[in-house]
Amino acid sequence: PGLACDSGSAAYVMYTSGSAGTPKGVAVPHRAVHKLVVNNGYVDFTADDKVGFAANPAFDASTMEVWAPLLNGGAVVVLDQDTVL
Repeated sequence: PGLACDSGSAAYVMYTSGSAGTPKGVAVPHRAVHKLVVNNGYVDFTADDKVGFAANPAFDASTMEVWAPLLNGGAVVVLDQDTVL
């Protein structure tokens, strides 16, 4: 309540690798997440999909594992570390 949010608002903050020194936080807007995972032209996610969440959440690949199923009506299956390894 009372929070304004639009497609340009930050969805989350991802940190750079820090190759130039200290890692820096980059605010990723909602529109970037949506463009990546909804009607993107290279992979279709549906409400029937269950996607395993195995990536480190600090790794940008986790964006696809989490948001693709959720924004397309599917489910995220959190895998325990022993299953991933």
